[in-house]
Amino acid sequence: MSFCCISLLHKLGLTSHLPKFKYIATNTAQKQRGSRVHIELKVIVQKPRIKVTNDNYIYLQVIDAIENKDKVLIDAHNPYELINDYIEKHNLDFGKLIGMATKNYSMEVLHRIGK
Repeated sequence: MSFCCISLLHKLGLTSHLPKFKYIATNTAQKQRGSRVHIELKVIVQKPRIKVTNDNYIYLQVIDAIENKDKVLIDAHNPYELINDYIEKHNLDFGKLIGMATKNYSMEVLHRIGK
């Protein structure tokens, strides 16, 4: 499961499940292999797919949520509408979203974004 997926899906109202751990993708983890788990803090630190910046982190979170939404029990009747509302609320550029997904994710994820 990706670093923000369950947290963002919960925040969007797609699931009532709360994540057991907080996943954090950080550029400082680029040199590490795998994820570092801090059980007492309930945090998992992992390296991101691409360098995370102030300009792309929301895009990456949305793409990760779309990629992993079928791995979590979704309670919402209209999940794509809620995701679209979040995209619009944050004034995300759909072309940029597609571009990031094309370069860094599978065709399945790109297809889901197209929905």
